[in-house]
Amino acid sequence: MPKLSPIYEKHQRVWLSTFNEEDEATRAYDIVADRFRDLNAVTNFKPLSGACNDTEFVFLNLHSKSEIVNMLRKHTYNNELQQSMHGGRHCCNGKTNTFALGGTCN
Repeated sequence: MPKLSPIYEKHQRVWLSTFNEEDEATRAYDIVADRFRDLNAVTNFKPLSGACNDTEFVFLNLHSKSEIVNMLRKHTYNNELQQSMHGGRHCCNGKTNTFALGGTCN
């Protein structure tokens, strides 16, 4: 049975996508909760640290809420995150940094 993953933003329901597995839907919810609510998000899995070397945290903050939602709807979020980890340039604390595969911030 397909799993739905909605979240509310400003009293409006935001539909993320339909997922085959419950853990996929739960992870999608966590991703959007982290982006919409920053470090105050209540998540099902381990929350993001918010540290400069947390590649996913930086990735989320480089994209708008609607971009993240669209990636999840199209099921491209994981691919885009992986691409950003492989030599992409990111901004952290107002400085542009290059992240290595391990997510270190130079």
